[in-house]
Amino acid sequence: MSARATLNVLRETDINLLQSTQKLQHVKKHDYHHRIRTHGGVDGYCHHEGALKKVVPWIKQLKQHGTNCKILEDGAPAHKSRIANDYLTVEKVGKIEWVGHSPDLNASEHA
Repeated sequence: MSARATLNVLRETDINLLQSTQKLQHVKKHDYHHRIRTHGGVDGYCHHEGALKKVVPWIKQLKQHGTNCKILEDGAPAHKSRIANDYLTVEKVGKIEWVGHSPDLNASEHA
């Protein structure tokens, strides 16, 4: 494959047409701020403030008692957001990735 063809492949979007396969090398200014949702739903900021900040201290407390705990999340945009992933990395909380729209209705049975 020629260099030009390789560059064209790298510029193609992913299967879901959500983002380019080329990763940005900087943090966008708005990545850690609340976004206004016009059709409802939860963004990464709301997920961080509403769920993770309440669950992570409890998980860390369980880890101190010797229990191995991880968070089970599917591929929702809020779960894949930069603010949520960075927070879990800093707090050293493991994460189990679960495929969104999986035929298994109860993912926690497999955890």
